[in-house]
Amino acid sequence: MPAPNYASAALASMQPLQTSLFDAFEKQLLRMTGVRIPEGSWDVSALPTHLRIKYNIIDEQQKSVAVGVDLKQLQYDLKGKVKQTLSKVSKKGIEKSGLLEWDFGKLPSSFKKDHGGYEVKAYPALVDKNKSVAIELFDSKEKAQRVNQVGVRRLILLNVPSPIKYLQQSLPNKAKLGLYFNPFGQVKDLIDDCISCAVDTILGSDSQPQEAAQFEQQKEKVRAELADKTLEITQQVEQVLTLAHSVNKALKGKTDLTMLIAQGDIKSQLERLIFPGFVCQVGEAKLSDIKRYLLALQKRLEKLPINPNQDRLYTIELHDLEARYHALCKSLLSNEVENADLAEIYWMLEEFRVS
Repeated sequence: MPAPNYASAALASMQPLQTSLFDAFEKQLLRMTGVRIPEGSWDVSALPTHLRIKYNIIDEQQKSVAVGVDLKQLQYDLKGKVKQTLSKVSKKGIEKSGLLEWDFGKLPSSFKKDHGGYEVKAYPALVDKNKSVAIELFDSKEKAQRVNQVGVRRLILLNVPSPIKYLQQSLPNKAKLGLYFNPFGQVKDLIDDCISCAVDTILGSDSQPQEAAQFEQQKEKVRAELADKTLEITQQVEQVLTLAHSVNKALKGKTDLTMLIAQGDIKSQLERLIFPGFVCQVGEAKLSDIKRYLLALQKRLEKLPINPNQDRLYTIELHDLEARYHALCKSLLSNEVENADLAEIYWMLEEFRVS
């Protein structure tokens, strides 16, 4: 204090456009006072509208397409228009479709072009089209890498033998029967999910090839390991589905009113853990954790009649944390699939349930 004097003195010593305003301000205040401002202390939303930057998004004809003070929201709302613009400005031939092999040369990590007086930067990626792949452009490097991983996986699977016959010969009959506890469709879709998860596991972080030679190396690695890895994953998935079936079975029948909240919470948790495509989405490393969560659910159901009130109090505490988590996802215009930090929070919540 006084705040205006400190603000004026700090601004006089700050170099503009070197870093973000808040970073520069925090460093200058630290030099002046020895006090470190905690990260995230500045609440821009508390500013009156006239003190916030208003963004006017214009097209190549200089016509306004959107106006607002929240840049992130504007970017989110205009994602479809950005995709159209990227396709318009892409070099002739960079976007392709109907690809069955890596016969298109190098896949660049980024692409730049002047358009309407502005530099447009885009990121090419292979896109899974089920029976083929395509090359499309994206406005975000992170999104392009996510999409490209799935596209590379599809292109590999189009060029290596299917491990299904090996599974039929190697899976024990009990495991084959267990796969029919799949609550969301055909067993074939579940097997395809396990195969995709096996490819992701084999490739690990090395799933962004840019040239044919790199792709060939990855393809041969998958060819050598796919059958055995798919068998391992399918056996783990069978155990998970058997446990989930057991928990679902225990939830059927008459329910005591004191246990309604708990049972509703358990059903909700099951739907979050077991859903179409869950194997590939969570990855092999998390399958053992999901098995542990389901075993914990069985324990919870056993203990529930003994002290339903304690379970209710724990559930209320968890629901409060989950509401805050969903509010955070909404504020970031993101979800745990796209954001590694959010994913970590999601799994921490699941661990908290077990504890």
